[in-house]
Amino acid sequence: MQTLLINGFNLLYVLLGIFAIFTGHAAWPLLAFWLIFAFGNGCAGHRYFGHGQYTVSQPMHWALALWTTLSAYSTPLYWSVQHKHHHRHSDDSKDVHSPHNGIWISAFFWSFMRSRIESIFLERATVVTHARALKDPALKLFSTYYVVVNLLFLTILYSINPEWVLYAAMAYFIEHLRVAFINSACHLDWVPFNYRNHSTRDHSHNNYIMGFLTLGFAWHNNHHNDSRKVILTEKWWEIDPEGWLCVLLSKF
Repeated sequence: MQTLLINGFNLLYVLLGIFAIFTGHAAWPLLAFWLIFAFGNGCAGHRYFGHGQYTVSQPMHWALALWTTLSAYSTPLYWSVQHKHHHRHSDDSKDVHSPHNGIWISAFFWSFMRSRIESIFLERATVVTHARALKDPALKLFSTYYVVVNLLFLTILYSINPEWVLYAAMAYFIEHLRVAFINSACHLDWVPFNYRNHSTRDHSHNNYIMGFLTLGFAWHNNHHNDSRKVILTEKWWEIDPEGWLCVLLSKF
């Protein structure tokens, strides 16, 4: 039931973002909201909760859990549990968002397919990871009240300036496109500007263009070669703003 509620909220948030794009707004507030969401998913959700690439103090741990939640790609538990399953089964038949099991499913629709999500928990490693994650009060609180926290956030934005809700929704939609590109295009051999630094067991690729536009997230082959590596730069021009921010956050 909670999964359906979360996915329903995410869908409405995306639809509001699509609507807002066609209403015409200034670029700079949109960029500001997108950077908040992108770094929240990339640095807090993916690199911290998903892979433990850096350590922080307990207050910062709670702050990163909140940041992950407000970035709203999914709950902190998603990154801590389901994303680990993706790395264990990257591009095989058990990978729920591999484009080799359906490109549109990998990009957008997998999170609305209850059977695919439930299949993750057929694996003992996932059950153990999930049980361990639930012992973390921050993960449990913000994952349980994910929708409530985001609705409260949007209410606060609306009370400050109603247009900020539209900017947040547009940024949220764009952020979903960013993650969808990583999940799909960065796991396909034929996508233009894709390349590999490493012969990994999966089909992960870097992308010359999206590596920059995704703030380092699309140096994806580098990441799949060593998922504990915080700075993904291997060639001098593979700049990684997400990794740089992670190093800064590790000081707190």
